[in-house]
Amino acid sequence: LNAPARGAASTQPSTKTKIRSMSYLKTTVTRFANKRFDSFTNSSLTSLMAGEAISFLDVGAANGAPPRWSAVREFIDYCAVEPDPRSSSEILRQETESQYNSERLITKALWNESGEISLNLCRKAMTSSIYVPNSDFAKLFPDSSRFDIIERINLPCTTIDAVTKNSGLQFDAIKLDIQGSELNALIGAEKSLTSVLAIEVEVEFYELYRNQPLFDDVFSFLKSHDFDLIDLIFLY
Repeated sequence: LNAPARGAASTQPSTKTKIRSMSYLKTTVTRFANKRFDSFTNSSLTSLMAGEAISFLDVGAANGAPPRWSAVREFIDYCAVEPDPRSSSEILRQETESQYNSERLITKALWNESGEISLNLCRKAMTSSIYVPNSDFAKLFPDSSRFDIIERINLPCTTIDAVTKNSGLQFDAIKLDIQGSELNALIGAEKSLTSVLAIEVEVEFYELYRNQPLFDDVFSFLKSHDFDLIDLIFLY
């Protein structure tokens, strides 16, 4: 048996080191799996699409399209909707840098009817909403000042049905992240929904914005249009 020399000590990895190692391993495996899946998806679509494109409507596009779409960008006709002027100017790249099949930007708000509407510009652009933030509830979370209204602006609004008609696109997929106004936008999409295959929509179970529609309202509306709930992707 070999024993440590006098004055020496055997060491074991600390808990923090083990956690960092496991985190690194998890990240590495996830990246490898995603890379293989993205490669498979891309090659499959190349053979299946045969020159066709996927029409994707991104409503509330301040952060750009969700990462899960990155592997198939070249097959996407990307239509971004972002009325907040602080965010809309950063969304679309120069045409020569675009990785999409095509892309366009709409700076009108989407609502259940066309006309004009007030947008509450909050301290953090991505918390801006047509609805007024519920400050009492927001105070329960870190950095609640991001919901402070710093300005109200009037801007034109339109509907998804009008966007569909004017763009000439029939959207295959829609993402909605517009801080409580998702149901209003969906109501303005009665005709367009007949061609939509998938919808990703942000919902709340409690009023983050005063008098906003909640999960049950959105779920019931989509269920009445023959959509089923597949998954809850993120929980905050």
